[in-house]
Amino acid sequence: MTIPPALISTRDASEILSITPSGISRMVKRGGITPSQVLQLGARGVFLFDRAEVESLAAQRKAGKA
Repeated sequence: MTIPPALISTRDASEILSITPSGISRMVKRGGITPSQVLQLGARGVFLFDRAEVESLAAQRKAGKA
């Protein structure tokens, strides 16, 4: 499976936002971030996020706006 370069994994998003992957999952459940794609692999889905959106959110969080 090839992931387009504009999409990043939950782990990558968590590193950019300086939170745990579990924190990303909580943000998705609460509507704080929306995955661009959800891949169904086995019993669990895999979230893929738009890199630019995650970086924008990280900048907002750093500035104290989110």
